[in-house]
Amino acid sequence: MSDLSVAPIGAAIPSIVDSVEGVSGAAATSGVGKSSFGEAFEKAMSNAVSSVRGGEKAMLAGLEGRLGNQEVVNAVLAAENTLQTVVAIRDRAVNAYQEILRMPI
Repeated sequence: MSDLSVAPIGAAIPSIVDSVEGVSGAAATSGVGKSSFGEAFEKAMSNAVSSVRGGEKAMLAGLEGRLGNQEVVNAVLAAENTLQTVVAIRDRAVNAYQEILRMPI
């Protein structure tokens, strides 16, 4: 195989959920390992960026012949899924911001 770690399809969604649960889950209620929303968001985004970079590395390794076709396809699909998730979250945030702007003062 190769030294690249290829994330399975949909790897971004569990990492985002885990990051958010870290804020609202049992760790947050017990007071141990409490993190802010900003920290959780930063962790989720760094996981998303690493997933996209992993897809790019796998694609280059496939072009060089160091990685098989199926592994390249899996990595690229995982990166695409991550990008779609990030875009959906961004769209929701923009819609929420626009809704706040429409509120009467």
